[in-house]
Amino acid sequence: MTISFWIWTHLSFALLAVSLALPVIRRSRSSRVLILTLLVFAVAGCIPLSATDLSGIVLAHLGTLSVSTVLLMSSKILAQSGITAQVPPRIERHQNLVWIAFGILLYPSATGFYGIDVYSIGYSASLGWILAAIALMGILLNYQLLVLCLTSAVLAHRFGLLESPNLWDYLIDPWLLFSAIGGLIAGVFKTEGSCLEVSGVNGSPEAAVVNTAAVNTAAEA
Repeated sequence: MTISFWIWTHLSFALLAVSLALPVIRRSRSSRVLILTLLVFAVAGCIPLSATDLSGIVLAHLGTLSVSTVLLMSSKILAQSGITAQVPPRIERHQNLVWIAFGILLYPSATGFYGIDVYSIGYSASLGWILAAIALMGILLNYQLLVLCLTSAVLAHRFGLLESPNLWDYLIDPWLLFSAIGGLIAGVFKTEGSCLEVSGVNGSPEAAVVNTAAVNTAAEA
């Protein structure tokens, strides 16, 4: 194991643990609490167990997290802790669609669902150029987080940060696909909930009209 991969696995474990502890951390909305929690979990990940340590055992079951997953986790942690701004729902929805598209393209092929070996493309420079083109479109559309994930995955692959020589492993993992699907579904329910709130207390358009008229009457008075 290289030193860079050792750092990566322990960083992944610490960020994953912090993500699970976010409901408690975000109450403080303090960067000090966030940093302290991150350091505690980073130290905990180094606790030796058998022939490895705690982070090694956890990630042995979960698999190595991709560069994109770690960056998205970091962004979510910072946003929900009140340190940075939240990603707008529209942009987050479109980013989730991109990750789902990558997942649909890759994983059915890896399981032999169709004959084209998409995973093997990650060994060549072709995938890097495709990601560069998508990143360029992301810059034009102001999808900064997506651009960061794509470019970081390519650069990390170029410098061999992870043990895999395949660019796909730097770009996406199953957990990112599941998270994107869950985020997309949650966004749909949030949208429906917002529509119901606009429609009125009982969810009917008629109630919305009555409420609007009442507000206008009160304003005129």
